[in-house]
Amino acid sequence: MARYGKETTLPPRRVLRLAREFFGPSGDLGLTLTKDTLSEIGFAGGGGGVEVSARPRPDDPQRTVVTILSREFDPWAERFLGLLSDAERGPGLLARLARLFKRDG
Repeated sequence: MARYGKETTLPPRRVLRLAREFFGPSGDLGLTLTKDTLSEIGFAGGGGGVEVSARPRPDDPQRTVVTILSREFDPWAERFLGLLSDAERGPGLLARLARLFKRDG
């Protein structure tokens, strides 16, 4: 079992929603949902599992502490942490321009 951690400016609920989309039944891995609380979400399948917790940092509620426990899904856990960084930055310049032109069109 591997443990991964990260701090993010994303709120805990958004982190857990992204985890559901990434690991869950409709995501690329299609893992089964095993736990779903206000601060944790868990998935299992393929001989392993993933648990993601997201809690406000006690001394700075604007930051969220994310912890991932992974059994057999370490590369995906690392990719998910990268996804959080991408979500913090928001859409890239090309995506923002495409959205702008769609609204005008």
